[in-house]
Amino acid sequence: LNKPITLNFNTANAKANGFAGCNEYFSGFTTRQSSIAFSGIGATKMFCQETSKLEDKFFSALGKINVFNVDGNKLQLLQDDLVLLEFEK
Repeated sequence: LNKPITLNFNTANAKANGFAGCNEYFSGFTTRQSSIAFSGIGATKMFCQETSKLEDKFFSALGKINVFNVDGNKLQLLQDDLVLLEFEK
């Protein structure tokens, strides 16, 4: 990867966006206590052979996430007790 995968939250309008390895993506999100759900996930449609499998896995994981945990400068996104994605600030 030339650029890292990113995730940005805009709490004012409950939208998330970022870079998924090849494409820019966007989503809505809702939170309640430590629960989180992403909805309406969409992305630009560029094809990048070297990152397409990674990007597919990322989008698949994003759709399964239902819990978040913040630990210092790390954000963990989980499906129940299983960490699927982790981001550093």
